Amino acid sequence: MPEKLKDVLKGEKGQPWTINEDVVSKLHTWMLPAWEIAQELNNDQLPPLNRSLAVPTWHYGHEPFTPFATHVAKYFLNSTREDVLLALASCGIVYSEGRGGTIQEVFQDAAQVYYRGEDDPPTSMLFLDSKFWTMPEAPDGKLHMPVMDLLQQLFVGTKNMTEEEYKRYVRLVDDADEVVKIIIENAPPADKVVKNLATVRISGIDPKLMAERAATFVSKRRK
Repeated sequence: MPEKLKDVLKGEKGQPWTINEDVVSKLHTWMLPAWEIAQELNNDQLPPLNRSLAVPTWHYGHEPFTPFATHVAKYFLNSTREDVLLALASCGIVYSEGRGGTIQEVFQDAAQVYYRGEDDPPTSMLFLDSKFWTMPEAPDGKLHMPVMDLLQQLFVGTKNMTEEEYKRYVRLVDDADEVVKIIIENAPPADKVVKNLATVRISGIDPKLMAERAATFVSKRRK
């Protein structure tokens, strides 16, 4: 680790703070495989069809964004960033293990799904790692965030969704390929996606071209 990371730095009001080397080491270990894969990719492997957008915030400046993002939109206000992030996710959101921020996003997204337009279908809420998102009968000593029962009461208990809709759009998943399959199956039409993007002032997108690229992506996955 570079020596400068061990220096004492001055925080607000002159209060000293230091780098937590244990956290840096763990973060490096966690991020390194993704960075190595990203470095191996070249422009030929990242055509427009495969480009992606990361939406982090300066509010949590210590949190790194995904190395696989080809574009970055970083917001100063986390509340604005959260709203834009959910609006961009026209085809649904995949939730993996998290803490306060992730739980906030779960229920902020649930509110948007709950108050969707009268003619709009739900968007997918997929929870990766079923053990984390449910409370097991026999506690295993690990942290769990059992949100599924509450979401079922919110959507099915209030008749916001039918039982069939809930089972289709709000699901526990343990396989990444299955996640992609469900997102594709539940994706709204391209013109609906373009309409959602317009709400956050992203315009000039051709829905026909978007539909063609989406079809190309699906066909490549099926080969």
